[in-house]
Amino acid sequence: MMAVSLYTSRVVLNTLGVEDFGIYNVIGGVVAMFSVISGGLSAAISRYITFELGQGNTAKLKSVFSSSVTIQIGLALLIFVLAEIGGVWFLNEKMNLPESRIGAANWVLQCSILTFMVNLISVPYNAAIIAHERMQAFAYISIIEVVLKLLIVYILVIFSFDKLKLYGILLLAVACVIRIAYGIYCKRNFKECTYHFTFNKALLKEMMGFAGWNFIGAFAGVLRDQGVNIGLVNLTNQAQGLNAGLVNVGNSMQGLNFGMVNIAQGNALANVGFVNYAERTTFQLGFINATKHLDGLQIGLANYAENGVFPILPLINFKKSF
Repeated sequence: MMAVSLYTSRVVLNTLGVEDFGIYNVIGGVVAMFSVISGGLSAAISRYITFELGQGNTAKLKSVFSSSVTIQIGLALLIFVLAEIGGVWFLNEKMNLPESRIGAANWVLQCSILTFMVNLISVPYNAAIIAHERMQAFAYISIIEVVLKLLIVYILVIFSFDKLKLYGILLLAVACVIRIAYGIYCKRNFKECTYHFTFNKALLKEMMGFAGWNFIGAFAGVLRDQGVNIGLVNLTNQAQGLNAGLVNVGNSMQGLNFGMVNIAQGNALANVGFVNYAERTTFQLGFINATKHLDGLQIGLANYAENGVFPILPLINFKKSF
């Protein structure tokens, strides 16, 4: 699945282009900011479902599950309203986007909001699978998700519709399919996973008390992972010196890309980050490194270089010189 993800990321970047790829990631960061509202409660839901399963109280377990789904639906609607008000205003009034792509960016925003809502409602079902320790379900459904995302790449290549809009719509469709798959699996295998409208104020209050400190952690996590994504996304054509940010995307970098994700469609002298890709590079240090032409050294968990000693090597790879 790692190889498929590397391939799809590369094709999506080439198909969307640097500008649209950057727009999609920035808008995704805006929507993810709202996860601070849901992060703490999601952890509490997982805890309470697991606890009641261990107690063996079927009636209470059904009540907790249905109440959890009701809470998540309420949160999804709240986030929808906040994102439609705050997100749309921020996108159109504060973000510096090319005027020709504002319409497509709004499409992506709406698709991202709906995708976020679908994933939010899936939390109790995922928690039930974890509580029952059916990890093979995650494995099988993850394979389906990877195959669907590979299909997205194929559709992006063959269709002439606006690529950015199409990408957002297709990712929303995949999220819906995966949500349905989890729902069907849980309903068939776990007797508590049949939803009936239930709103338990006492349970909600108890969950809020448990989740209180988690909200602080969720807020810090969002600022770490997404707050920087909005403020320090570097989209460049030709750059020299240093690019430092969460996401660095450009055509050519005569210097160092330093961030979580570094992507260069042309040459990049050096890349240091979690995921690094460049058409041509001298040095890469990260968790996943990929390049078409390596002039020097790669250090990471997975290293891909078409002209390396071997195309794929763990830990270290270097230019084939024989």
